[in-house]
Amino acid sequence: MKLSNSSTLLWALCLAPSSHCRSRNDRKHFWRREIKMAVEPQCGGFNSQGFVNFNGGINFAQIKTIYSFGDSWSSNGRYDGSPASPAVRQDTNPMYGRRASNGPMWTEFLASNQRTLRNYAIGGATVNHHLWKARAMKSDMVGQVDKFLSQRLPIDTESSLATIFYGINDYSSSAEGPGTLEQAAGWLLEETERLIGAGLKKFIVVAPYFNRSRINNFNNIVWNGFKNLKQSRRGIKFAYIDLSALFTAIYANPSSFGYKSTGACLKSATTTVGGCSNPDEYLYWIPAHPQYQTQRLEADWVRAVLNKCQG
Repeated sequence: MKLSNSSTLLWALCLAPSSHCRSRNDRKHFWRREIKMAVEPQCGGFNSQGFVNFNGGINFAQIKTIYSFGDSWSSNGRYDGSPASPAVRQDTNPMYGRRASNGPMWTEFLASNQRTLRNYAIGGATVNHHLWKARAMKSDMVGQVDKFLSQRLPIDTESSLATIFYGINDYSSSAEGPGTLEQAAGWLLEETERLIGAGLKKFIVVAPYFNRSRINNFNNIVWNGFKNLKQSRRGIKFAYIDLSALFTAIYANPSSFGYKSTGACLKSATTTVGGCSNPDEYLYWIPAHPQYQTQRLEADWVRAVLNKCQG
């Protein structure tokens, strides 16, 4: 999926063969940029023992291809790296082009300026579903990496980057076990080694959006694991994104960002019936899943860390 700018993206989304694409006036409303970044990321250093916003050597201007691994907070609805369906509504289905949002995902916003996005992220994914009784039949990073490796794609190391965003579903499943979040963090690092073996050496790692002691321990293990990878003299570069810092700021003062509510526009994840009239005012589209302007804000936050937090 190649995107040049927001206007090109809009036409790419709406020129698809679909009778459900929004009207011209509705498209204008769709791209109204009311939500804004009200805070800047606070940066940390490489020597920090706990996870921080940090960019360890990624020059994003050099990136031409992004490989995305994660769950519904990242997935564009295509799980094999192929081009995504248009992010448009189909009747009362709230999943715009199979996305858990009402528009493009943060990875799609990030993949602007003629970059190619290859998505392997799947809704409901954990790092390793065998760790969790509650996720016994769900996707995981292990399977996503398997799919990626099975394609034997030629990887240009210098211009390629992988985004890794897990932990939300691992956290929600951890109460039932039988695995632990520490084990999940270890598996994430093992799967990253497999990606490195395929030629990927640049990574954006995103920490979940909430601040809890158990998930923070997961984040710290992953953070220190990537520090070790960077020191392994294999040319590994990574950026770590503390998404919880952004969402903590939003919850503390939503109006400063342009939100009127930190809730969800829709009452369920299965239908748009009974939903709000202006989703731009809400933090989430369906419960616990960001609306498209929040997705854009996440991408802006990632770019800010890449630009500001170089170390």
